[in-house]
Amino acid sequence: MNTILLRNILEFFVILIVLKYVGQQEYKKLTTISHPKKKIAPKKVAGEKPGTKIDDYSEGYRGILNDPAKFLEMLFTYEKDNIPDSVIQKIEPYINNEKFQPAAIQQVSKACTSICSWVRAMYKFHFVNKSVAPKREAQALAMEELTISQKKLANAKAKLKEVEEKLATLQAKYDDSVRKKADLEVKVKECEEKVIRAGKVKNSIYLRINI
Repeated sequence: MNTILLRNILEFFVILIVLKYVGQQEYKKLTTISHPKKKIAPKKVAGEKPGTKIDDYSEGYRGILNDPAKFLEMLFTYEKDNIPDSVIQKIEPYINNEKFQPAAIQQVSKACTSICSWVRAMYKFHFVNKSVAPKREAQALAMEELTISQKKLANAKAKLKEVEEKLATLQAKYDDSVRKKADLEVKVKECEEKVIRAGKVKNSIYLRINI
């Protein structure tokens, strides 16, 4: 695995651990914040200038933060591998804001400090993960090609085994034929010797009769 990606994953899990042990009461304190910048069904309310409207998130986010366990679960299970670019673009101004730093926010809230670290880690992870995506795709393609090659090799080995078995059968038949030929040659020789001996006996008897 890419070293930078591994380091970011470890950093991400450390932040999750910190989020878990900050304490649920700290998250409940966040309900006192009046304008969180979270995409949750905002209401349009009157702005500071006459005739203007602004987004009010207070009703929606308070419902989430009143259940810290559910809120933490949302952070823990967030699909970090598929963060839309539109989301990254929306949080980028905050990432570039020097006030949106854990050290600065720590002076206000422990819970917000952890959330700030989580957001920044997600932002950083997005780009690191995106940079290694081509390598992952290349690796997946290479693995697919390897699988295909292994199947072809297995098929070739199976065919080779089949040919070797046929050759072994033919070799066995050949060896058996050679053995039978040798046996026949022995028998032919034995028969020839018997015929020669029989001839000699016949001649011997013929000579005795005619003497």
